[in-house]
Amino acid sequence: MNGEFITSHVMTPEGGHAMTLVGYNDLFRTKQGHTGGFILKNSWFDGIHPALGPMHARGSHSLKYWLQEITDWEEASMCPNSYDPENWYQCGNTAEVIDARRHGDAGMNIPLPIKRSSTIGGGVESCLSEETQLYARVNLQPLHLRCTDPSLCIVSDDYTYFVRNTTQWGDRMLRMCLFEYDNTTHDSTELCLPPMLAQKIAYVLSPVPEEVRENDPNVCGFYFYPYEAQQRYKTQFGNFYVNDFELEWHAQSYAANKALYPGLDYSDVDKSTRKQNQYEFVGPFPFARIVDKKDLPTVNEV
Repeated sequence: MNGEFITSHVMTPEGGHAMTLVGYNDLFRTKQGHTGGFILKNSWFDGIHPALGPMHARGSHSLKYWLQEITDWEEASMCPNSYDPENWYQCGNTAEVIDARRHGDAGMNIPLPIKRSSTIGGGVESCLSEETQLYARVNLQPLHLRCTDPSLCIVSDDYTYFVRNTTQWGDRMLRMCLFEYDNTTHDSTELCLPPMLAQKIAYVLSPVPEEVRENDPNVCGFYFYPYEAQQRYKTQFGNFYVNDFELEWHAQSYAANKALYPGLDYSDVDKSTRKQNQYEFVGPFPFARIVDKKDLPTVNEV
């Protein structure tokens, strides 16, 4: 669901698919540990398919993300992949006091003098705090989840689920533990799902509608195909090839130049022309802005 092609020792062929190869990055490292690969463009659906459709959950990224030209936060503002379980905000998984052994003092336990905010304390109370909700919004991550699979959790608006932690398990699977919170009685219990792929978890739980941020199709829809994955696919299944076409568009092909060619009919071109969203980022931090020199404090004020 992260837009990265992966490999597995249990791979089986399902079919062939044509995609557009638009670039490459020899330095990008995937979550599976592969460095370098091709950047592909496709028209796959982002998110989870409707209930009556195929059980496919996918995510994608922007071209600038795969080229490593923007930060993760900037990418999340364009392609947040809200349905990806690995992007859900985690809370309530830390204890209030850490017990440790002092190096050199065998057998001596000491509590570390750490003062914690209740927001990062253990328990569901952390997930319910206004501060945690603010952190989740700033990080553009869903916090409140609803159950969509009655065989594994309670499908009801009276119950809210919060992710406590996730653990890697087996072959690309996750074991996710959550708080199951009753909005009526304010009781909370802990629930751990059986190990499953992230794509499967996306059909067990889903962010509440008001916290779902849709991927912008103007800039998302790009995928990363590692060189290592390509070699394994080709070795095991074969049938990988690329067609390269040299295309050069004349200036009269663009609607923006129609004033220069009054004898041509641009009606069909105008109908098929769309405006593409653009994003401008001024810094790596959320809500960063450019400060004019006249607005800077004086030396005495600093």
